[in-house]
Amino acid sequence: MDMVRNKIMQFLMPVALFIGIFSALVATIDDYGIVWDEKCYIENARSIEHWFADVPVNGSRFNYESLNAHWNSQWRDDLNGNVHPPFIKLSAIAFRHLLGTTLFDNIVYQYRVSTAFWAALLVATIFLVIRRYTGSTLWGLLGGLSFITIPRFFAHAHFYATDMMISAIGFAALAVFMLASRSWVRILLGGALFGAALATKFTGILAIGIVFPMILIAPERGRFLREYTLLLIVSCAFFVLFNFPMLFNPQRELAMYFSSFLNREKIIPITTLYFGTNYDFRLPFHHPWVMLGITIPAVVAATALIGLVAAAFGFVRRRDPYSFFCLAPFLLLMAVYMLPSTPKHDGIRLFSSVWPFVILLSILGCRWLSFLSWRKINAGLLVCCAGLVLTVIELKQYHPHQLSYYNQFIGGAKGAQEKGFIISYWYEAFNRDFFRRVGQVTGDSDLGIYSYPNDKIVNWNQAYGLISSKLRPMLQDEEYTYILVLNRVLTPEMLAYLGRCKLLLKLETRDGAMIGGLYQNR
Repeated sequence: MDMVRNKIMQFLMPVALFIGIFSALVATIDDYGIVWDEKCYIENARSIEHWFADVPVNGSRFNYESLNAHWNSQWRDDLNGNVHPPFIKLSAIAFRHLLGTTLFDNIVYQYRVSTAFWAALLVATIFLVIRRYTGSTLWGLLGGLSFITIPRFFAHAHFYATDMMISAIGFAALAVFMLASRSWVRILLGGALFGAALATKFTGILAIGIVFPMILIAPERGRFLREYTLLLIVSCAFFVLFNFPMLFNPQRELAMYFSSFLNREKIIPITTLYFGTNYDFRLPFHHPWVMLGITIPAVVAATALIGLVAAAFGFVRRRDPYSFFCLAPFLLLMAVYMLPSTPKHDGIRLFSSVWPFVILLSILGCRWLSFLSWRKINAGLLVCCAGLVLTVIELKQYHPHQLSYYNQFIGGAKGAQEKGFIISYWYEAFNRDFFRRVGQVTGDSDLGIYSYPNDKIVNWNQAYGLISSKLRPMLQDEEYTYILVLNRVLTPEMLAYLGRCKLLLKLETRDGAMIGGLYQNR
């Protein structure tokens, strides 16, 4: 009887964790403004929805011309544009109709439900992996909660974008392939997830790549190689299935797929501010390490560093599977992120595949600290719990501006601003509450507003019914009354111009770092 009860509890715990996290994310999904990438994904998803709607009445939709026009609607003839494959849109469409339209009346929030699902699944997967390797439900729970309460991770769990999805799908696929008890589950379910990762973003290739080193901890290496080979075949099959136009013109679709990475520097040379220097694309090799070290809570960063050392010793001395499961993917991913040609803009969002492994290392570091226990006080557990409490406090204090979070190692957001880092990059802080304040300042009158650096952000919000239609955005070369500024990378010329304007409304972090503001044009 006790065994049955334990099995039921083992099943219910991750389910309850998933439901709790998913509910919390859905409840806060409309706290954030529309971000830079969402516009492209929304329009592409709507185009794909139109294709599906027309299929029953128009069988000719099953030709490449029609598929290309609808599924690749964000591409341009020169292979420029929104460069990610369609699984993120398919997932968003599914969750929009399953739950989104019931929960929200706005299409932006309806599509975001998909990301909330995958983020909650990632939390549950982290819990299961830690519990499996440590045998502790408590450490698994602390690991899952530590992940989702990290301010930047929490924010990314809301946006209709690829970052949280590729992290969740890739990690879940790895967990299934390494931990599932049945071979067919490892191959079929793991392959479906890896195929989804490939059809979400080019970096899905990394998700498959980090599996191979796991051969070093495989009980039977011959079987591992056979199953890994079958996994690759199944993954490619699901990749084609999810990227449906590839069935009709594989040569062009593959060219588009690889161009998103190989030509990234030419297509999107996004400027990044790093220690006061503007970099067009290629940043110093240490950028990923520094950014992760200053944008996640200090306790998590410190314990992850301890865990990194502990994992190295654990694997070298004992061939500990958990140590290697944490260590190998983390180091491989970080090595890729350090390459000059790897995109590094927008904080740490492009490093999302490594996020769960940071948490695994942090938990490993806390467990290593447990050996320092004194008078039956578990030092590692105490550090982990205290860090979680502090992180929750910071999460609440920064809400909904978590993408502007920096930790104490850099002096918080204010210190990061003074040392030359980007404070806000994605417009999530320009939510409905902020635009309501803008309307109060301007009187919602028909006055021109020029937004910088994205001069279309007001149009986008109006197009989706998020703000008043009375605000009239104007292009830079026309006459305008107000300037709406996001503190992404303000050029010396822009700063000099703003210095001659009147600041009407300032949006800032709790420690005084400027996120954005509304200026009256001089």
